[in-house]
Amino acid sequence: MRRELAGGYELDDRRDRVDAAAVHAYIGGESYWAKGRPREVMDGLIERAARVVGLYAPGGEQVGFSRTVDAPDAFLAYLADV
Repeated sequence: MRRELAGGYELDDRRDRVDAAAVHAYIGGESYWAKGRPREVMDGLIERAARVVGLYAPGGEQVGFSRTVDAPDAFLAYLADV
């Protein structure tokens, strides 16, 4: 799914488009909820997520990220690392 937004921004759920280094730099280095999370852990979380969505600025730079974790047997989905 790719969706164009106002101002030339876009949402895209292509996992191969996610800038994992940029995601880790913020989440593992700046966020209050996961500061210190190792890069290899973040890479695994991205890989195993039910869905990832990136927000991209005009020109393609990634400026936002979210991942969804699901537990189908529990009828549960959790939005994380937004």
